[in-house]
Amino acid sequence: MNIAVIYGGKSVEHDISIITGKQVACALSKHNVVEIYIDRRGVWRLAEDIQPRDFVEQRTNRWKEVHFRPASDSLYRKNRKVFRCDAAVLALHGVNGEDGSVSGVLQLADIPCVPSGICACAVAMDKAVFKVFLEGLKLPILPYIVTNSGSSYNEVCNLVQESVPFPLILKPSRCGSSIGIEKVEDIDELSEALKRARQFDDCTVIEHALTDFFEVNCAVYADDGKFVVSDLEKPIRSSDILSFADKYVSGGKFKKRDFPFHFDKEEEVKQTAELLYARLNADGVMRVDFMVDNVSGIPYVLEVNSIPGSLAYYLFGANVGKHVENLIEEAIAHHLREKAITRTFSSNVLAMRGKK
Repeated sequence: MNIAVIYGGKSVEHDISIITGKQVACALSKHNVVEIYIDRRGVWRLAEDIQPRDFVEQRTNRWKEVHFRPASDSLYRKNRKVFRCDAAVLALHGVNGEDGSVSGVLQLADIPCVPSGICACAVAMDKAVFKVFLEGLKLPILPYIVTNSGSSYNEVCNLVQESVPFPLILKPSRCGSSIGIEKVEDIDELSEALKRARQFDDCTVIEHALTDFFEVNCAVYADDGKFVVSDLEKPIRSSDILSFADKYVSGGKFKKRDFPFHFDKEEEVKQTAELLYARLNADGVMRVDFMVDNVSGIPYVLEVNSIPGSLAYYLFGANVGKHVENLIEEAIAHHLREKAITRTFSSNVLAMRGKK
């Protein structure tokens, strides 16, 4: 098959996306793979004969610019087709990729992709919108408020004092990899933390912070109409927040974790992950992160990742190549089902207006 692997992106998670993209591209070595790198400015480039140092030394601006076109299954360089795509795998993390925007580009180009669900990706990416989604499913959530740059500091303080007990967690609504997230112990710390969070997003979620908890992660994908749910992992964090360094710098999530992890609410966590995948009408692989309160025993949904790091192959005990191939096969089947749906409607409305 001809497969496009897309990574990078105009996102704070740009570097992690490159790691996932290179993993996927290497795992698909028996296929005809083209790598598309989206640089930090959002320019799409053909990544040919690349070395890891090319990204570090910023040599990527020498690479050829490419693009897709509506109703064409090919990649273009200027006006010339350079690669026909049977499918695409998105290894993009964060905004301008994981939020459904690139899935939309590929939908217009009529190319099957992993993942393809624009709405599911958009809802999962936006923490403020996702909170409303969780409330609709009547899943347990911690007290929270949503603010934006139009909210003054005094207004935010009043809302916090009315609705959200300290300590707090501040989160940019559309960031990932723990970037921009801070814990706030009291009102004196709130102003500066809010300023820092707003550097990454106009919209900020402020919620009550648990003080005695642990995190667990669970992933889900669909295979021929049936949901496949992974074992649980328990990430090991170095502080109150599972930081960027915990995940990627000081050993990484792969080493600093308990896996498979078992506890008394394991089935509840798995059922909730499956419920979210189904109700979001998701596709591809989705990882759901939970916080479990040691006091109440309640598992709270922390976030959903529609394009998890390494496509979460490690949670299924699978070979990465086989895992990605399964996702591609399911994406192609999903694409064929979508093509069978009637999307146009013929009428005589325009002809009738022409007679007036």
